[in-house]
Amino acid sequence: MVLIEIIRINGDPIFAWRTRKLAEQLVRLIWVGFLVKNNSHLQGIRASLLFLYIFFVFHEILKGIVFYLANNSYLIGKNPYLMHYYVRRLMLQDDFRTTPMNSCDYIVMGEENFEIGVSSDGLILGEKKSNTEGMITIGRIFQLNSYEDEVFRTVHPHWHDNCISLALAKILRRRFSKLPVDEAGCRMALDFVLEGLIDYIGNEIFKTHYMEKEKQ
Repeated sequence: MVLIEIIRINGDPIFAWRTRKLAEQLVRLIWVGFLVKNNSHLQGIRASLLFLYIFFVFHEILKGIVFYLANNSYLIGKNPYLMHYYVRRLMLQDDFRTTPMNSCDYIVMGEENFEIGVSSDGLILGEKKSNTEGMITIGRIFQLNSYEDEVFRTVHPHWHDNCISLALAKILRRRFSKLPVDEAGCRMALDFVLEGLIDYIGNEIFKTHYMEKEKQ
């Protein structure tokens, strides 16, 4: 029974954690611990089983704490809501840009470097915190100095792609969190895909092919 409970705990992913599920798991562990403690036939291995039992009790409690902290974090659990209100506010102000790529407003990272407030209109990104780099958008990534860009890309050839992937992940998390993707169906979303992503990917493929031919 101890081994079955260990397999059950290790098989539950962190995103499946719930307070009720934690309570049920702890009740099962307490029951198993009671059986181990009072079973005289386990005299030789009782200490080992109790050690495993205590370890996985703390393991389950720690999982719950981690889930709670992540779920209430603006960087993880509340990030889809933060992105939703950020995009919607910029669209209402007619100040949301998706193309060209060097002015795209989609966030890559750094939103936690701003003061985050709550109003009747939702979450608000306020003033930048002191001693931070601020927020990195796709536009800032594509505005880097050309010389520094080339030097950096020599060491990390796919860094542009990685940054775009992070931004796209934030976009998709709104959909998976059942939040409306406000720019869906707008011309700016189509431009972002056709004139931004596809054009960028096409240029990258062309440059790679051209450089390979030059080496030959």
